[in-house]
Amino acid sequence: MHASQFKLSLSVLAFVLALYPVTPLQAADDGETARLVQKFEAAVSISSAWPRSLRQEERQVVRKWAVDLGIAFYTDIKPEKTHLTTQGRMYDIMFNFLPVMSQYMGVPMRLLVRQERKKSQIDIWYVHPDRITKWLTESGFSQDIADRAVRNTACGIDVSELDQAIIPVTVSVRIDANPLVAPHCMFAGLLAALGLPGFMSEPQMSLTKVAGETVDTLTNDVRILLRTLYDTRITNGMPVKEAVAQARIIIPELLATVEKSDFRALFQITGHPDQTAY
Repeated sequence: MHASQFKLSLSVLAFVLALYPVTPLQAADDGETARLVQKFEAAVSISSAWPRSLRQEERQVVRKWAVDLGIAFYTDIKPEKTHLTTQGRMYDIMFNFLPVMSQYMGVPMRLLVRQERKKSQIDIWYVHPDRITKWLTESGFSQDIADRAVRNTACGIDVSELDQAIIPVTVSVRIDANPLVAPHCMFAGLLAALGLPGFMSEPQMSLTKVAGETVDTLTNDVRILLRTLYDTRITNGMPVKEAVAQARIIIPELLATVEKSDFRALFQITGHPDQTAY
């Protein structure tokens, strides 16, 4: 290349870079956005076919709540033994995270006391397998389907209840699941019930080992995905493809907000949760 042509090329390159500067931070942000959009798409577009089968199903629309949510927790463990059991860990998760998740969502949500449980929108059952089997048969499933569903999995949620607006939506967790599996089942099931069924799309067949990624705490990813779903630009019943297109706009906005402040800046309603959990 002639020296004058080389100088011209450098001048053009400098001009282009001046107009469209690319920094390492920008590249990292673009990669993080793409990763979270992909994770959001999986969370809203895939669900388990439990209890009918262990296969996964594709979803065509997103589901989310617009009413105040009451969460009821049922268990076969006596209350006085709570602090010695896995149930204690599950209560800790709900007490610590429900108020904060509510603020990200912009939807009031609380754990109901015993006298209020019949008014719930979401039930979490941490009970003996035979009680789950009985509930499934009473819900209209055959004895064979109920037996297989409970025998082959540690937990499950019938996501069709969300589509059919059946209240309460029920998350079932076997009481013989170990201290690693049970909290994962409860938290992943809660996220599924809130509209992110992909967190529970993989069958949890083992009572002692979590299948896939453990979900038992309010990670940064969960915060972003939950806040994205409950952004007003994504509506209940919106086709998944449209919701994902909106997520491509919303997620970088959320990341930029967090970078300037912290995750509390994403709250859609204010309150007084335990600030250590935000």
